[in-house]
Amino acid sequence: MNEEQKKDQWAGFKEKIGEKLDKVTDIKDSVLDKISDIKETTEENASVAKELASYQINNMKKEGQFLKKIFQHKEMVLMKTDATIVVLRKLGANEEFFELF
Repeated sequence: MNEEQKKDQWAGFKEKIGEKLDKVTDIKDSVLDKISDIKETTEENASVAKELASYQINNMKKEGQFLKKIFQHKEMVLMKTDATIVVLRKLGANEEFFELF
């Protein structure tokens, strides 16, 4: 193999390597873009989930405080809505409890 052929062979290798490097760079850029998109979507969803969780926790705290007030009463408690009637009674108040019904 003479010098001219070696130079041509190296030029061919360099060209192929350059093409492969371009493909790898394109793939890397594509992957980084997709990772960036996933990160943005995850951050958006996390903020929505955080707001919902905060709202639910506040409601649970309010309900817990309400139930605590109910159980502090020494008498019977009657709660009535359009859909349900809930009667909470203390032990030993059977007569009063059954008079409601």
